[in-house]
Amino acid sequence: MPYIDEDLRKRLDNYIRDLVVKIHTDINLKQKLEGVANYCISRFLYELILYDQPLSYANINKVMGILSCVEHEFYRRVAAEYEDKKALINGDVFIRKFGEDI
Repeated sequence: MPYIDEDLRKRLDNYIRDLVVKIHTDINLKQKLEGVANYCISRFLYELILYDQPLSYANINKVMGILSCVEHEFYRRVAAEYEDKKALINGDVFIRKFGEDI
């Protein structure tokens, strides 16, 4: 997790919340959420990396690393917890050890 300074996190959270509210109030997201999120994230990272640096393999690699870490952290902190709760409610897929009879 990107454990950044709490004051900076609060400031960034305000910007993020404002953007999310504007997107939800200005755009019908029922059919476009994935595309809108992909666009926003892609443009954000592109603008952020090019703000004061040239486009280069090293900078592209930085962005790819950021996206990989975001994916893993989101899965670890959000998706895994959700899946664990659903497994308790609906039953686990892996109810037996490998090789045991059903």
